[in-house]
Amino acid sequence: MTAAPDGTVREVNRAAAAVFPGAAPGVRIDEVTPGWFTAAHRRLRGPRPEPSPDGPDAAAAHGPVGERSFAAHPVIRGDGAVAWWFVDETAHRLADAQLRTERQRTAFLVEASTRLLSSLNLSRVMDVTARLAAEHLADAALVVAPAAGRRHPVTYCVRGGTPVRAGSAGTPADVPGLEEALQGFPPVPSRWIDPAASPGWVVPPGFGEVGSMVVTPLPGHGVPAGALILLRRSGQASFDESEELFARLLAARAGAALFGRPDVRRTGVHHRDADARTPAAAAAAGRGHRVRGGLPPVRGQRADRRGLLRRAPRVRYSAGLLVTAASRQLADHPGTTELRLDCADITSCDAMGLSALLMVRRLAGEAGARIRLEGGSVCLDRLLEVTGTREHLVAAPAPVPGAPGRGGPARPG
Repeated sequence: MTAAPDGTVREVNRAAAAVFPGAAPGVRIDEVTPGWFTAAHRRLRGPRPEPSPDGPDAAAAHGPVGERSFAAHPVIRGDGAVAWWFVDETAHRLADAQLRTERQRTAFLVEASTRLLSSLNLSRVMDVTARLAAEHLADAALVVAPAAGRRHPVTYCVRGGTPVRAGSAGTPADVPGLEEALQGFPPVPSRWIDPAASPGWVVPPGFGEVGSMVVTPLPGHGVPAGALILLRRSGQASFDESEELFARLLAARAGAALFGRPDVRRTGVHHRDADARTPAAAAAAGRGHRVRGGLPPVRGQRADRRGLLRRAPRVRYSAGLLVTAASRQLADHPGTTELRLDCADITSCDAMGLSALLMVRRLAGEAGARIRLEGGSVCLDRLLEVTGTREHLVAAPAPVPGAPGRGGPARPG
């Protein structure tokens, strides 16, 4: 399209007429084109350089035309008229926007994983999950934990607020898709959920009318670790497929963190003899709490600085408390050179279990001890082989400067 210095259209070809249906010779461009293009043409009315026959004389202008995006490249003619060449860059801009979104989401998931895995406390993990979801995914978020008796603990957070522990949820069957999510079934698409059918306990106080809702499971290691409910106010855009997928990615990380908490059986490493009850419940039932009731007997041997053999800590523990147990053993037995981990009863191990083992390796290394895995476990052996972490786990600790007998020089005096 060619426009005169006074802003009237001189020429328009068929392609430009398809983009600007009202454009025709003699019509003013501000009547048939968007404001960003009119402003770009007006800026060219000032002093102009000599016209170039084979290239643009000024920077291109960019802007939307309807649902599409265009770049307008000007070529100034000798009589002052400007020939504008329009290039459709919709696909390029969409790709750029998607790339920025994916980078932001990747950075968020890294931050979420770090914050979620920084604690094995149930309430803390629920608080972090609700806050992250409310800040990045929805106007409000609810985290529903697995049933404690007949009730489900709930934590909710409104965007800009702080997490609130609401005690217990009502009946999950009253919320569309929640009962299935708590059983680990795939999430129901948000377009199938009628927010008006949800009970009052799902909506935080003062939230207002709910416009759209997502219910997605928090997957643990083969069993559900709870459910995540996302709410958006009426008038906001509904959740699209990419947002629902992103919510499931966050839910997977939150589920792994909840699955690894030490106060329920669902920990990163399962033992066959682990009791799913709390210590109080087990005692009330007349049974000893096998895993969490106290530390097991210490067996094995180790050599102290003088070469004498002493008893060495031997850990046989559910991984939810593995880090705590190992830390306590190392503190109770100063000078330990080897920490022996009994793996014979491990029946499954996921990323949380491996994370706990690596943390024990770091604690032992700081204490100048190495760890030894005893009693082979097929699943653990396979995980260590796939991740390539076996050699790191069982490697000798690095010398500690100033520690006698540990490879460093003795301190003077």
